[in-house]
Amino acid sequence: MPTHPRAFAIPRAGAVVLFSGLLLVPLFAACGDDGGGGGDASGSAGGPQACAKGATCEADSFCYFTYATCGTTASDKGYCELRPATCDSVFSPACGCDGKVYDNPCKAALAGVDVQQQDNTCTPPAGLFACGYTFCKSGEQLCRLTQKGGFNEPSCAALPEACKPPAATSCMCMSSSGCACDDTGGNLTFTCSGG
Repeated sequence: MPTHPRAFAIPRAGAVVLFSGLLLVPLFAACGDDGGGGGDASGSAGGPQACAKGATCEADSFCYFTYATCGTTASDKGYCELRPATCDSVFSPACGCDGKVYDNPCKAALAGVDVQQQDNTCTPPAGLFACGYTFCKSGEQLCRLTQKGGFNEPSCAALPEACKPPAATSCMCMSSSGCACDDTGGNLTFTCSGG
């Protein structure tokens, strides 16, 4: 069974669900817990079926890329993952590999689409900016990308008062704590090594 280094992996029965910094709710709490999704789509040998960019899985599955690159890198292997049966209405927008913004990663999976981490090419919803596969609130939050095994796990956190408008939001308004800071477009993104 493949391992999921991403925080938004579809939970299986008894799985530990990690939390998103964006809304401080379980990110895949958006998926229904009716046992109708979140397993792997087995290949003929009983293991997960491999897939690649542009390849399709069975109708009840989607191509899940371990490091959320949508298959654009050779090191990111894809495999068919069962689509969830239902999703809740938790709003934690995610950029799909098809360039569309979904209400949350579960709804992308329900539509048969994985989310993209490395090159979020989706147009951010109004008032938000890209943070990995998700989005943070402009003027209210900063983006933190924590490097974990080849994947940048995104989270959003409140901007310190010294960085909130009308003050200039730049990397100079706070300590980077050893993280690389990018203030392009007036939004703060910190990329940090982590474990």
